[in-house]
Amino acid sequence: MNGLGRCGGCEYFVPNLDPKFPKVEGFCHANPPQLIVYPAGHNVVVEAKFPPVPRGEWCGAFNPADEMQS
Repeated sequence: MNGLGRCGGCEYFVPNLDPKFPKVEGFCHANPPQLIVYPAGHNVVVEAKFPPVPRGEWCGAFNPADEMQS
């Protein structure tokens, strides 16, 4: 499958622009954010985040981005 059929060409894929996370290529916005729970000292932090995805993955719910449809 070519690159257009993968996350990088999908309208749900949002590239990561945060330089603090250079290994994260982007995030999948096809579904609502997931709750992530992790320890922070003696507390627990709960955050809603979109799942990180590599550009080369493909979930089967691919929807071409508007700029790719021409």
